[in-house]
Amino acid sequence: MTARNTYVRPMTGWYRRNPHFVAYMLRELTAVFLAAYAGMLLAGVIALSRGPEAYAAFQEFLASPLSVGLHVLIFIAAVYNAYTWFRISPKAMPPIKLAGKRVPDRVIVVSQFAGCAGVFIVMLLLAGGL
Repeated sequence: MTARNTYVRPMTGWYRRNPHFVAYMLRELTAVFLAAYAGMLLAGVIALSRGPEAYAAFQEFLASPLSVGLHVLIFIAAVYNAYTWFRISPKAMPPIKLAGKRVPDRVIVVSQFAGCAGVFIVMLLLAGGL
């Protein structure tokens, strides 16, 4: 009996062959940065629970150039993640109709960004003491 030659599909670089897959992989990569930020927030809460000295050391770390650079990268990743999710949300949700007409995808995406910008501005105002 002879052995069969089964086809083994090459898997290296599969995501680079299609721009949609590249965007998907980049969006999934942003989750690593967002998880790092969640870990940083958790470290801050732990430092706060350990007392004023530990929290002061944590604040000093946050003021370091390494931390500022990491926060910039995390912010870019978060904005890209939000952009890609907002862009695909009209395709993932049921159609919205106003006055019998379907709301265009662009209006949905722009309204989501406007809502986020509004919440961001309110948070800045609250953090700044109005």
